[in-house]
Amino acid sequence: MTVNRITIKQVIKSPLFLCIVMQPILDIIAYIQYNNPIGTMAGYLRLAFVIVVPIFVFIKTSYKKGFLFSLLPIALLGLLHCANSFRVGYISFFEDMGYFIRTWYMPILAISFIFYFNHRKEKDYELISKEIQYGFLVNLLLIFLVVILAWITGTGRYTYVDYDLGLTGWFAEANSQSIVIISLAPFALYTFIKSNNKWLLITGVAILTFLLLSNGTKTTFYTLIILFLGFILFLLFKYFLNIRKGEKFCGSIIVVLCSMLIVTYIILPYTPYKQRRNTEIHGQNQVEQQLSNIETPSSNGPTELSSNEDYKNQFNQDLIARFGFERVLAAYGGDPSASQLLDMRLKKRIFGQLQWEESDFLTKLVGFEETRMRTPNDNFDLENDAESILYYFGYIGAGLYLILLLFIFSKVLKKVLTDFRNAMSLYNFAIILTVALQIGASIFTGYLLRRPNASIYFSLMLALCYLEATRKKPVTALTVKNIDNN
Repeated sequence: MTVNRITIKQVIKSPLFLCIVMQPILDIIAYIQYNNPIGTMAGYLRLAFVIVVPIFVFIKTSYKKGFLFSLLPIALLGLLHCANSFRVGYISFFEDMGYFIRTWYMPILAISFIFYFNHRKEKDYELISKEIQYGFLVNLLLIFLVVILAWITGTGRYTYVDYDLGLTGWFAEANSQSIVIISLAPFALYTFIKSNNKWLLITGVAILTFLLLSNGTKTTFYTLIILFLGFILFLLFKYFLNIRKGEKFCGSIIVVLCSMLIVTYIILPYTPYKQRRNTEIHGQNQVEQQLSNIETPSSNGPTELSSNEDYKNQFNQDLIARFGFERVLAAYGGDPSASQLLDMRLKKRIFGQLQWEESDFLTKLVGFEETRMRTPNDNFDLENDAESILYYFGYIGAGLYLILLLFIFSKVLKKVLTDFRNAMSLYNFAIILTVALQIGASIFTGYLLRRPNASIYFSLMLALCYLEATRKKPVTALTVKNIDNN
């Protein structure tokens, strides 16, 4: 039997591969033009991308009606959202539409990629998987080189500018960049493992550890732990699952991953994440001391507390000016702790919650403008994606997101239940772990679904989930080799 090997030449000539590897380049362009008042070239290119890709897929696919029907609900939501915003009084139509495009960038591309993958023939399935796998690897290595070069030259930016902690490199949005890194990490580790080269594995694991720790965010730190532990546990599970079939024990791989976890534990006190956490705790202790010097008996109600100016000054004054002290205090649950008062993410959530409570039923169906989250002095745009989709695009918008995710997850579940052994491959584990990390980051951190530079990776992974769950044969772990002399 002849095995069709996939060559590097095939991969790099692919439009999909080129679209993937251009993403960090666009991020660097956005960093260079960050303060441009008319926007960045990267932003315009990404806008063109989300327009051109659906048009291209529509031309290529044989399921034109199905493709249009899949995108129709998003278009209808946009019309209803605009109509309601005009009803209640638009603040900024163009900013709102820009926000709409950024938020629905992922579902539009995910649907487009699903139909695009289905358009390509069965013989292209292996190539599709390699285009994504090696595209992700190239991006991670490029980001590593950029971060190192920016660090050496002192031209990059810190993840936490106020603390001079964390390395982001030549990328404008530190939080969304952390999401990009965690999106690339599982596939990169999979590729290092499948290389069957211990030195490449050790080097690759070291690169991953450096990127995840140097970024300094809680997201990347916990991703490192979950990533290495997840692969260790799955390799052990797969070994015991197939031990009767002669499955080889991946002892060297497990040793490398365990060793890096031990190294991480040893150097943890010196990492940007831990240093920033210590600084935050110090700040919380100072506020706790200030609160302890203010007499605020727990029996006092909102009326009594509102007359205590020293106590009121501990709260965000924009919140109080917009909604009143009593409502803000109630939203905090009464007499908040120092950590709650310092938590900017919580302040934004409270602002969104109170704004949502003021909205009528029609607005709750289709959401309110993101610009309503601003005050003359501050911007309370929500960080967590789940709440932002609900508040900005209402029950209908949140429902559409859930329908898309549940549809794909139902296909994955069916695959696992009907073809368990083939579904339990390291390749599929890398896919599922990537999606799980992305969803977790979206819920607990944010900066995924409303950042096109990060959400494009999520759209690709969802489409790849659908592809692997609906195809007849599992993807084999072929190693790309440059054997094509043509």
